[in-house]
Amino acid sequence: MPHVGYSLDVGSEIKKQKEDSAERAQDVLSDERPRADGEERTPRHAPPHGGLSVLFSHFTKYRPFLILLFLVMVTFWSLSRTADIPVIDERARDLVENQFRYQITTDVNTNFPLLAYNEKVSMINKRLYEAAQSDAFDKAVRDVVARYKSWYRDDQGQTYLFTPDSYYWYRLARNIEENGHVGTIIKEGIPFDELRNAPDGDIPTASLMPYALVAWHKLWRFANSGVSLETSTFYFSVFMGVLSVCVVFLIARKVAGDLAGLFAGFVIAIHPLFVLFNYGGYADTQVIVFFLSSLIMLVALLAAEWRWWSLIAGIVFFPLMYVLRHTWAGWYFIFIVVALSAVIYVAVLLIQHAVKTKKWFYYVLLVMLAGLVVYTGYWFSSTVYFKQTLVRIGISDELSLFPTGFKSVLELRSIGSLNRLVGVLGGLVVMVVFAFQFGVMAWENAKNRPKFSEVVLVVWALLLLVPGFRAIRFLYFFLPPFAAIVGMGCARVVHVAPDLLRHFQMDKNVRVVKWLVGAGLLLLLAVFIQEDVLTQSSSFPAAHDAMADAARWLVRNTASNSIIASWWDFGYFWESAARRPTMFDGGLFTTEYLYWVAKVLNTNRPSLAEGILHSAACGERGVLKGVYGENPNAHAALLEKFLDFPVDKVVGDSQLGESFTRTTLERSRCVNPRDTFVVLTKDMLYKIGLFRLYGQWDFEAARYKAEVSNLSQSQAMTHLVDTHGFTEEQAAGVLYRILEQEEASPGTVQISRLSKCPVLGNRLVCDNKFEVDLAAMDARQNKAHPKSLVVVKDGKRVQRVYNDTTATFAVVVFDDGDEWRSLLMDVDVADTLVVRMFIGEDIPYFKKVFQSKETPDRVMVYQAAFRNESFSNVSVNVSLTRLAMEYFYQNVHAASEYNSHLMLTAAQKFTPTNISELFALNQRNIEKTVFDFTNHTNVSVDAYVSEIKKETEAYKRLPELQQNQSRLVWK
Repeated sequence: MPHVGYSLDVGSEIKKQKEDSAERAQDVLSDERPRADGEERTPRHAPPHGGLSVLFSHFTKYRPFLILLFLVMVTFWSLSRTADIPVIDERARDLVENQFRYQITTDVNTNFPLLAYNEKVSMINKRLYEAAQSDAFDKAVRDVVARYKSWYRDDQGQTYLFTPDSYYWYRLARNIEENGHVGTIIKEGIPFDELRNAPDGDIPTASLMPYALVAWHKLWRFANSGVSLETSTFYFSVFMGVLSVCVVFLIARKVAGDLAGLFAGFVIAIHPLFVLFNYGGYADTQVIVFFLSSLIMLVALLAAEWRWWSLIAGIVFFPLMYVLRHTWAGWYFIFIVVALSAVIYVAVLLIQHAVKTKKWFYYVLLVMLAGLVVYTGYWFSSTVYFKQTLVRIGISDELSLFPTGFKSVLELRSIGSLNRLVGVLGGLVVMVVFAFQFGVMAWENAKNRPKFSEVVLVVWALLLLVPGFRAIRFLYFFLPPFAAIVGMGCARVVHVAPDLLRHFQMDKNVRVVKWLVGAGLLLLLAVFIQEDVLTQSSSFPAAHDAMADAARWLVRNTASNSIIASWWDFGYFWESAARRPTMFDGGLFTTEYLYWVAKVLNTNRPSLAEGILHSAACGERGVLKGVYGENPNAHAALLEKFLDFPVDKVVGDSQLGESFTRTTLERSRCVNPRDTFVVLTKDMLYKIGLFRLYGQWDFEAARYKAEVSNLSQSQAMTHLVDTHGFTEEQAAGVLYRILEQEEASPGTVQISRLSKCPVLGNRLVCDNKFEVDLAAMDARQNKAHPKSLVVVKDGKRVQRVYNDTTATFAVVVFDDGDEWRSLLMDVDVADTLVVRMFIGEDIPYFKKVFQSKETPDRVMVYQAAFRNESFSNVSVNVSLTRLAMEYFYQNVHAASEYNSHLMLTAAQKFTPTNISELFALNQRNIEKTVFDFTNHTNVSVDAYVSEIKKETEAYKRLPELQQNQSRLVWK
């Protein structure tokens, strides 16, 4: 069997393939063209072009370095220009034009009140055009640019970081420089972070990122000893982006030569997705993961060449994988790409030889190889580690009834459609080049001897394009193979261009044609991709002077262990700038705090908000952590009622009864909670839709979704009918609730931008076209009223509801220092806590302690005024209640803490007349009936115990329990 040994010599195959690839790569930029047999060939290094040939020969010699220099300059320009906040330059002229228009309009209306409307508009436009040509207008634009940019820069002139997560890694790097480790303290021998997950704290994320930031800062300080850590952090992503572009250039060059590397690097450098995740001010782990994963793939390609450097590359491969493992939860994906590429490469070889020789041996090997791949894939996909990774990287939802914040994270949003995918990846022209080259490579490797490097690119692209539909983040990691393949396609066009011209009898200088075509393609790529490039240039930094002022106030006026409660977007900034613990940050948006903090901001009951924050400040997350039973919505409502009421009313409430023991009350309403401050920004005002979506969460729909998520619609219907006893109509309603919650859009809540309201006489004339008479409490646009008018002055709120209108929105007017501002919003939104705090209203259970001027944002800080009720008047006999609990623990044989909680709740809710029936109920019946009993009022603990004595011998232990209550603990 002479072919067997040859066919399995993978090393020889790869070596031969590399030699062919190297030969093709040398010809890509040469001036030679395919010639007929016997035709005289011009020497490669002696082109008959006089002195110009010397220039070209030098370019050929240093070509890779010149290309890299060009790519570095393009990359640095595209990534670093965010430091100048170009969005302000783009919008300043429009802002000044609106100011001039407002002044001109006011002047025309005042001086020409009887002029016809059309004539007024014509006069306003003419004056505005004349004003826009004046030096005063240009000076106003420059003043606005300078003033606005100063708001987004610190006292040293450094632009604030652009993303909240950047502040987390910046703070950990600062901890390393200040403390010698990533934590704020050392606890039990390991670094511990006191500023996250307040008041409990947390272990810092294990990542290379903060150490890389410190190393980059120290490297920069060799050249500039005065550079700050925040400045070096700002430019870290630019530095990593330059390195990443160089690696992608080397990958494409290794596969198809210098020209392919040039196009690939250029595509990466200006691509909107690459800029979105690598621009200056975006210091996050993605920039390291992108570089490391690309570098590992380059090392894998070098290791597969079977040359003297392959051993070195193979040795380096594993340390790089180890480093990547400590940076990215999905580190093993790169190993999967390499391993699967090798498997496919061998499989293609086996198939080709099986078809050629028709020997059964190859088919047996193919079956064995396929079986190994299927078994390995099935085993790995079923591991807990793999499932946890999917949750961490945002592909899978955690098994919890509480909502997660993936919908509000840009990089985790789904692409949704093929058209959207094409647009995000750079447009139709770029995708056509990619698809063409991808198809050519797939066809050539299937038909002819496969080339391992091209197999790697094909597998790499396919494995990332599929999850790319699920989240934009994965399209970012799809860019290296995408750019390499596009670069190879562009190089192919350059290579065949001279032949096409000769085909049309346009025989031109080959080298000149290639240069012209190459330059034209670079220009076309810049034009077509430039439509969406620098996406992030339309954004502002994550922080500004108003937030910095609030942070300084918190540092000066609050205790070091005070807790900040805000939306998760800003948690990392407050931890970094205010150096105070936060309850909720970007690492906790998949926890129950997403629901409870959204509930705080969305509720119109300040007492409930105080109760939630009180419980969280006590460090007893167990009270807020779970919803149980057949009806989790009812349990959530029960928790809300418990958190909303004062202690004496909770214990005496007829629905709750005396089942809430002193221990439980102490857990959720500790006497000395930490000071807690609610911090709001203007950006949070426009997240009301998110607060409503999460704060009004349907837990029942979430539970049913977990049951039917992997089923078809008909299977889901059958499951709900058979398992829960629903009718088909009820099951259809449940599925509709699941779909409604799954597709709910935060944009359903309407709220306008802030409008100024200049005072004209005794009226406010707002930019939103409403005129407000404060004395008469009247608001109207022309003659139409809103549904309601809310006026807040000096913290006092006055509201008027109009019954003569069909409008569904409210006009909110509030004083902002010496000015008045106005908002239009849905009428039911005006009473939410986030709106009331933002407009500076005096709110029960909260005290306003800080207010910034709008430069450029309005920041409000409220301190929670916790109700520290005494427990001395709570008439609950703890020992006897615990005796009842222990009895039911023993008799229902609870298998877990979850089931124990259900049964205890059931035990406490049954009345003495039917308590004996409880013993006969099985586990499922207890869960089904636990929230259904409401007719159990006026039942004392003595009645419980009396009934227990009749049924059991538990009363023998009563004296012991009464003497030592601490032995019984309700977990």
